[in-house]
Amino acid sequence: MFHFLSFLMHVFSNKIEKEIEKTAGCIPFYENKIVMITSSKGNVIFPKGHIKKNESAKEAAVRETEEECGCIGEIFGNKIEIERVKKDKTVEHLSLFKMKVKKIKTDFDEKTKRKIIFKTKEELLKHKHIPKYLLEIIRHEIN
Repeated sequence: MFHFLSFLMHVFSNKIEKEIEKTAGCIPFYENKIVMITSSKGNVIFPKGHIKKNESAKEAAVRETEEECGCIGEIFGNKIEIERVKKDKTVEHLSLFKMKVKKIKTDFDEKTKRKIIFKTKEELLKHKHIPKYLLEIIRHEIN
C-alpha cells in the first residue's frame, strides 16, 4: 500500500504546474531614447527581476531598474502585463512600467555585469538580439 501511495503522489506532483514566476521591470525613456540592457545570455532586454515578498510590482520594477542600469525616474502610463512560458517551461508573469528617467547613476549594483544600450524605437525594431516577446511590446506599446 505504501509504495502505491508514493507512486500516486509522484504522479500527482508531476502533473501540478510549476509556480508562476512573478517579475517586474521598466521600459526606461531617456532623452528620446529607450534604455535597454544586455542579459547574461547576450540578449538585449528591459531591466527586470523577481518581485520580493511584501513588495509591489511597481516597487520591484523601480528597484530592479536602478540595480541593473542605474536609472532613476518617474513611472507613467498604464502597467503592461505579459504572461509567457519560458524555454524551461516556467510560466512568467511580467509587469512592465514605463519610466521617464530623471537621472542615471554612474555607479550601480550590476555595472560590471551589463551594458546599457540607448536606442530609438526604430533602431530597436531592427535589432537582432531582442527576444520576440519584447519586440512585440516595443512595436505595440511604445509611441
